[in-house]
Amino acid sequence: MITRLEHQKEIIVAGHRGWKSAYPENTLLSFRRALEIGVDMLEFDLRLSKDKAVVIIHDETVDRTTDGTGKVSDYTLAELKRLDAGGWFGKPFEGLKIPTLEELCELLSSYPDVLLNVEVKPSPDATDVVDAAVAALDRCGFLPRCSFTCFDAAVLAYMYDKHGLKTQGFPGS
Repeated sequence: MITRLEHQKEIIVAGHRGWKSAYPENTLLSFRRALEIGVDMLEFDLRLSKDKAVVIIHDETVDRTTDGTGKVSDYTLAELKRLDAGGWFGKPFEGLKIPTLEELCELLSSYPDVLLNVEVKPSPDATDVVDAAVAALDRCGFLPRCSFTCFDAAVLAYMYDKHGLKTQGFPGS
């Protein structure tokens, strides 16, 4: 019989988009606070900017989580960095920025045991996102603690076939 304490060791606590119930999702503040309270895993969403920088944002557009409008892929990194990614959540969070994967990797360097659930959002350039993310995460030595997610079966197949990554998602219909 498994005791309650033994069972708890099997549970992984994940910060979905960081600590998104208390802080603006997919921001460095949200990730930092989730890490400080001891999450076992961080989940985050990746997209490419117009100039091919890997940025962390859930939606295809910046409309919901910033003071801008339009597709993420229509903005350069410099333009994305001018947007306010915190004010929508509340006045105390005004001025937060959309982070890059590199910036998150820098934060994660102090948390060597945290697992990463890396979600590549379906898009025409999703395989480019995969290649750039794998390169960045490999440089940091983080690939062994990553699981990659996508809701596009072709992108999942690409992740596995080209990079041999641990993947999760839904099969194509």
